[in-house]
Amino acid sequence: MKLIGSLLTIICMLFAGASAQVLTSIDPDNASQRDTLWVTITGSSTLFGQGSETIAVFSQASSTTTLTSSIVSISTTEELNALFEIPMGAPLGSYDVYVEVLGLQTYTGAIDFTIHAYMPTESVFEPDPAYIYYKFAFAPIDATVYIGNFDDPYTAGDVVSAEVNGIAATIVGVLPGHPDFDGEVVMLQIPIVPFLEDYGAPLDTTTNSYSVTAVFGDATDWTGTGEVDLIGKSSASGGKRWIIPPNQVLLYGDVDISGNVDVDDVVSLLSVIFGGDSFFGPIMIADCNCSHYVDIDDVLFLLDFIFRAGPFPCHE
Repeated sequence: MKLIGSLLTIICMLFAGASAQVLTSIDPDNASQRDTLWVTITGSSTLFGQGSETIAVFSQASSTTTLTSSIVSISTTEELNALFEIPMGAPLGSYDVYVEVLGLQTYTGAIDFTIHAYMPTESVFEPDPAYIYYKFAFAPIDATVYIGNFDDPYTAGDVVSAEVNGIAATIVGVLPGHPDFDGEVVMLQIPIVPFLEDYGAPLDTTTNSYSVTAVFGDATDWTGTGEVDLIGKSSASGGKRWIIPPNQVLLYGDVDISGNVDVDDVVSLLSVIFGGDSFFGPIMIADCNCSHYVDIDDVLFLLDFIFRAGPFPCHE
């Protein structure tokens, strides 16, 4: 009897230790109507790709809706990537997720996927990301803002004026389309300096909202919003230096990337030339005399600009 009891104990332990064949996660776990996206589905002790075909499915019992992936890429027997196209008419809410390995098994788990209502794009900002350092550029930089998806009966051609964050925008024209919009869009242009001034000096990269107001030809107002990533000062530098666009010189002579050309830049340049210090930005930012070399002549040019009102570094 003791032997039988021991065997039963071992069998119970084996069954208890066996891993359940279930789905454990999905990433991302939500999308909006009209989205097309890849999702990664992981499982535990699953056998993805072992049958004749593996398909991933979202199913909502309350609406009897089933969405099947159009493309499935198997990474391992426990991970796959599936491409889903969410139709505009897909019912909102939570969907059960399951993976069917045809001819073998269907896997489920305590995970779900949520579909949100489609929210039409109202505005797109370019450049995105935008560097706060753009406001120090010697040559002024303009930003382009697109607006569209207006409510009926208004169209892009009805817009007669617009502002972005209260900054008067120039209407460049009406375009027949844009990847982020349905139908025609209005192309606007604004000076980027006053736009960036509103956001201060954020560290690293932050996502920020902005607003657009427009007026149609019949004096009806329209308001929209958008988001843009802004890149500010480097947290690695303790917030002392701006992050600048790679391989682009916006302000020659700003060797220390402070946004100003002053005596501190002379000190930094001397430290690079004679002390072996590294540049904080592209080496040509220190080419003050536009000779395509960085040497003591650039120090003299910088001193002449700062103390004798000489020409601006590398600009006529």
